[in-house]
Amino acid sequence: MRPSSEINILLVEDVQTKMDEVLATLRGMEFSSVDVTLNIETATCFSEAQTELSKNFFDVIVLDLKIPVMPEDDASLEHSKSLYSFVRTYAPSKPFYILGLTSEPLDKVDKVFTENSNFAIRKYDAEGVWVETLQNRIEFVVGAKSGLANHLNNNVGIEVLIVTARKSNEFDPIYDSIDWLGGRTKKSSKVNGLHNAFGHIRLSTGKEISVGMVCLEEMGLSHSAAVASNLINTFRPRHLAMLGMCCGLKKITNPARRKPSGSQCKLGDVIVARETCCWDEGKYESTDPKLLDSPFFYNRAVDKKPESEFWRSVDRFLDESQKGIQDEVSEYYRSQDLEKIKKGLKGKVAFSPEAELHWGGMVSGACVIDSQELIGNIETRFPRALALEMEAHSIYAAVECTMGVKPKTLVIKGVADFGDGTKAKPVQGIASVGAYLTYRAILENQYIKDSIA
Repeated sequence: MRPSSEINILLVEDVQTKMDEVLATLRGMEFSSVDVTLNIETATCFSEAQTELSKNFFDVIVLDLKIPVMPEDDASLEHSKSLYSFVRTYAPSKPFYILGLTSEPLDKVDKVFTENSNFAIRKYDAEGVWVETLQNRIEFVVGAKSGLANHLNNNVGIEVLIVTARKSNEFDPIYDSIDWLGGRTKKSSKVNGLHNAFGHIRLSTGKEISVGMVCLEEMGLSHSAAVASNLINTFRPRHLAMLGMCCGLKKITNPARRKPSGSQCKLGDVIVARETCCWDEGKYESTDPKLLDSPFFYNRAVDKKPESEFWRSVDRFLDESQKGIQDEVSEYYRSQDLEKIKKGLKGKVAFSPEAELHWGGMVSGACVIDSQELIGNIETRFPRALALEMEAHSIYAAVECTMGVKPKTLVIKGVADFGDGTKAKPVQGIASVGAYLTYRAILENQYIKDSIA
């Protein structure tokens, strides 16, 4: 984000001597805020100005009120009026202030232009009244930008923002399971073409809240950290969640024969990330081909986690509501075509609709794993971890680095495989929905707590 004290100015003037004089005046200005920096671009006609305005944002425009359409054409008040209209109506970004400078008689100018709160007309003359006006307005813009930046950093925009990494098996099933108010959503142009949906939902209390969904459309730590940071800065959500599917650790191969425990996972179980780290952050000091088996790999993973007070609230709720959440997720699983799911499983793995809810450690990494040997190594190095995936660590890291008010953030994922060569593709979408149902229960509780506070 550009500092509030850095002011971009577009000077539109077709007479070179006058342009040089105005430039010299601008560069010689002194402000009470000593760190004000003026970045000045110039244009000599409507066409050049339009090009600059289409590709750059300007805080202030200094506009000669009699310019040509193209270089060397005849200048007129009407051409400047057309540029002024373009700025107000069609320019991608609107300036804070426009100063119109003219050598024409003011009674003639007043027939074409009308002043308003952010557009002033001043006679260009040696007395320099226009200089004082412009200087005061630039200082006002600096203050306004600073106040706006503080407002954006410290106030909430959207209530809830949900991000997923994948579209077909995370975004789509979660989107379809959300009871959108009025059954309607709309797309935002602020996410650089990523698949998205924005709408409203109604909580059990009757409160309506705004909810957005964005699909990162790419797996991995660096991409998710960068996009998550941009999304937070753009939408300033009160709550942020990454939902989807993950690889379970300490797997239960046959849930019908073994009773689940808190440290074991089966297909369809839901994991709430209490803390995360990156499993492949470390230092190698050996040519041993089995690096991860050797004592020469020194792990340097640093935990990232939800904000402590928020997590304490979530932890208490999960402890009190675990069975109810499990029942809701299990009811959804039982509503699916279980025979079709069973036929789609490959390898020594089975699916039971009786879901369990876990909260604990999640490890992230930059690669997809389909190796029993490597899974075993990760489990040995991170004995408390319940799940493995590719984004959670970067989501918590992005929030930790957020300036201003930080969103209340959770990563929740449903177990859809074990990274060991077995395949459970039919479980992927429903496990993602299981993560959403868990998050919805947590969210409902948070808003109930907020209404009581």
